[in-house]
Amino acid sequence: AAVAKTQGKPLNHSLASVYYAVGFGLYNAGQVALAVGSLEKSLVAKPSPQTLQQLALIRIKERRAPTALALLKRAEGLSMRSVAERVYWQARIESLRARAVSLQAEGQQGANAAAAEKAARQAHRRAIVTWMQFIRLGPKAKLHAEAQVHMGRSFYALGRKVDALDALDKAIDLAPSRRETYPDVISMLVLQGHLPEALDAYHRALGRREVGEYLKAYCSMWVIGLARRAKIAPDPLAVSYLQELRGKRWYHRLAALSLGKVSFEALEQEAKTTPHRAELYFYQADRLLAAGKAEEARALWK
Repeated sequence: AAVAKTQGKPLNHSLASVYYAVGFGLYNAGQVALAVGSLEKSLVAKPSPQTLQQLALIRIKERRAPTALALLKRAEGLSMRSVAERVYWQARIESLRARAVSLQAEGQQGANAAAAEKAARQAHRRAIVTWMQFIRLGPKAKLHAEAQVHMGRSFYALGRKVDALDALDKAIDLAPSRRETYPDVISMLVLQGHLPEALDAYHRALGRREVGEYLKAYCSMWVIGLARRAKIAPDPLAVSYLQELRGKRWYHRLAALSLGKVSFEALEQEAKTTPHRAELYFYQADRLLAAGKAEEARALWK
């Protein structure tokens, strides 16, 4: 209304994209229920693959695989403007589908377990094949990098660690300015216990202006945690980065916890929101595991 008044013409915008942006922001802020509500409003305004996939990702993280698979099936049925767009979204659908099918395989026993595991492996292979089809279309560097990240995750699921490491390395080389690549790659490398490779990616992230303080702080905590669990002295650059942080944001407080400058009990009193408490329990559990207190760590993870 303000634009129409000042410029003499209405602002052409998509209400669906507005609801998606709000939902995505709420999701990243840890407000999952509100995020889902906004994303569902986006679907009412106009169904889109990005909204359906974001909802599917939330359901996967809630361990609701059947619901996620139904959302992905719906996304698969949407019309696309071009072959490249169709292949791109199909590849993303296959990646999420592989995660949902893998989730369904957990807890299965006997013949059911074997069948479920076979289905999960087939799903990850389909994801890799579809991303390779997309790459052959010659996408822009940042989309090519995204493809390598997704393939790396599926390669790990298939036990192909060499291929996974190669894909993650390519992801950074292809588009060094793509900031999302660094936390995605470093988190996967840390999860798999690849400290030298994680540190290489981390050092590259430190030198990028596109990777802001927020991401650099978390990546620092991840590589420090992995080093401590491996009984190795933490990387001096990571320690120095956290030591130089100044401010009162929550990740500044978590950095202080990682460095031992504040106690878990003190931060527990400060954690006023569910997302803050979840993060505090996660990073304290990381410290407990490094100290050999696995059972206490598991309790905090739960």
